[in-house]
Amino acid sequence: MNRAKHSSVISLAWCCWEVPDSLCCSMYSVLHQRCGQLPPLAISTLSLIPQTQAINQQQETFVHDLLRRGLTRIYSDYWTCDRTTFQSKEKIICSDLIFINGQLKAHDRYAPYYAIVHANLHAAYILRIGSTEAETFAQKIESHTDQQFLHFRMDGYEVYQPW
Repeated sequence: MNRAKHSSVISLAWCCWEVPDSLCCSMYSVLHQRCGQLPPLAISTLSLIPQTQAINQQQETFVHDLLRRGLTRIYSDYWTCDRTTFQSKEKIICSDLIFINGQLKAHDRYAPYYAIVHANLHAAYILRIGSTEAETFAQKIESHTDQQFLHFRMDGYEVYQPW
């Protein structure tokens, strides 16, 4: 495949993350007609578009729900923090936590986020349902804290909001 055809494949794959499936399919057809046979990697990449669009929609819903509830300072796992802070354009600041030997530890790639979240006495803990972190956190607050939490589930996460 020559350079022009290769860049068209990349442009199509990039564009399809954000466009509806029907439009993506018609773009795929046009590209296939212009370029002939597409390389397996392009076909593989294009096949992931609907799944990626669904994940993006779930994340948009998650960010919207956090903002609607006023949860703008949160603790969560690394990947949830990274994507949530980015996708909310820093309306939500997240400090990522890890459990080491049963202890919560800050693990922020960007230290100011920890300071911002830690300064908020009402920062919520957002942990994936069924994760080791969620189970460990639930056990810890039941047996080792005087702090009270509002606990609910939202968008695949256990939410613990101090009050």
